[in-house]
Amino acid sequence: MPLVRVLHDYFSIVGGGERLALTLAHGLDAELVCGRWDQGSFARSEHSALQITDLGLPDYPAGLRTLMLARAFAQSGARLKPADAHIYSGVCAPLAAAHDHCRRRIFYCHTPPRFLFDQRDFYRQSLPAPLRPLLDALNAWLEPRYRHAVAQMDCVVANSQHVRARIAEHLGVAATVIYPPCELERFGFASSSNFYFSNARLDPLKRVDRIVAAFLQMPKQNLVVASSGPAAKRLQALAVDAPNVRFVGRLSDAEMAQYLAECRALIYIPVDEDFGISPVEAMASGKPVIAARAGGLLESLIEGETGVFVDADAPLEQLIEAVGRLDGVSAERMRAACEARALAFGRERFIAEIKAVLA
Repeated sequence: MPLVRVLHDYFSIVGGGERLALTLAHGLDAELVCGRWDQGSFARSEHSALQITDLGLPDYPAGLRTLMLARAFAQSGARLKPADAHIYSGVCAPLAAAHDHCRRRIFYCHTPPRFLFDQRDFYRQSLPAPLRPLLDALNAWLEPRYRHAVAQMDCVVANSQHVRARIAEHLGVAATVIYPPCELERFGFASSSNFYFSNARLDPLKRVDRIVAAFLQMPKQNLVVASSGPAAKRLQALAVDAPNVRFVGRLSDAEMAQYLAECRALIYIPVDEDFGISPVEAMASGKPVIAARAGGLLESLIEGETGVFVDADAPLEQLIEAVGRLDGVSAERMRAACEARALAFGRERFIAEIKAVLA
């Protein structure tokens, strides 16, 4: 039987949670269990060394997917062979803890689900009125099961002090903090081109619309917007007549590293970010960050040394001022501090701290 098993919700995108689950599986020589693995995520062939168990969940619509995924993991626990330890990642994977067989259960919590707790009203209001009762029903079913699953854990690990406080507030659990890993070797510095970079997912909570709006008022400054998401068409329409704003879609790892290497600075201003690995990747590339003064960003970035903060609500005037302050010369002066700071978030450090929790 495997000594350690990593359980992660599903692989549908190339995201931080998915990357962390893969890092855990490789670093611990663990079996990886997921509800589904889509072509839009990491290439499965690149992880052939792993033992992967795919629960084969169909591609349901978003809300139904959460319900069916939660049920699949809750039922999978009894079917999994015994293991020394399970590490759970995601919203639904922890539900396997109710019936699985292992000596030690560890939950790596990126955040308590926002749609269940602190952002419940936001998610409800974002749905058409006829669908809101369905979300209410999902929440009523899932929340007690999620709380029960967390209560089964021997250790809960938070990805930041900010999330640690959120876990204590909403779940009444004391968590240990282990910052997520950055694959430092993938990133490197290149002489800056004359553009600023945004690579946050294109959805309202990431506030890329504010970044685009600021650059519409700065026609002499260039912005490159990467990633995808539900707000993509609206954002592209907002900047359709702006030659200084360019959308490049979702990027491969190599393309992302190249843009980070060549940009002047990353702009990253999400609402109440859990931790945020993108700013760490920018620092690993020797590039500073214009960031919202909120959430986990306060734990990774050092104001005036590795970036510039704007207020949490990111007013356009402050964004415009920050871009003006962080010109090419100022950004390059921060290179050494950025690269040094990124070293605190390496993969070896992460695996060592996880092994200490396992022990």
